[in-house]
Amino acid sequence: MGASQEVEQTLNEMLQQHVHGGQHRYKVVFVHGDQQMYDRMIFLILEQPMVYKAIIPCAGDFHFTAHSIDAVHRLYWNPLSGWVVTKLEFEKVVKENDDNITHYKQYDHFYQLLTLAIFTVLIDVVPMDLLAQPLLLLALTRSNKGSATLPPSWSQITRGRFSKLIEVNRS
Repeated sequence: MGASQEVEQTLNEMLQQHVHGGQHRYKVVFVHGDQQMYDRMIFLILEQPMVYKAIIPCAGDFHFTAHSIDAVHRLYWNPLSGWVVTKLEFEKVVKENDDNITHYKQYDHFYQLLTLAIFTVLIDVVPMDLLAQPLLLLALTRSNKGSATLPPSWSQITRGRFSKLIEVNRS
């Protein structure tokens, strides 16, 4: 039996047991699998949409994580990531175009650090009552091109390469 036939047999058994009343009568079943299984499920659903309408295919955790990181990287390279990579001199580690999935952990770590850095600066710089009003914050910062005027009492970020990320005007 080929792999596609095994996936079809597995899905049919899931439908019998969990949708059509073998053990349960769920309206839908979320099925997780590796990329090959996911692709085969999609093919079967496209081929027989009424038979498999209760199957919702989901990529497994690894694939979901890797593809999510790739999507974030592609979406935010020009408006944010590329600038940060250049400022931090991370060009050897994080590249604009990298189709090698084996590097996904580097990108995962980079985007986790970038997200943490952004939140750290926001919490340190923006008053909490303003953070709680994102539409007002957007309106107030619409013309901001990346510099800020801070009171002298606020701490300055000076941790190695990360100090290169922000230019702050002290009042």
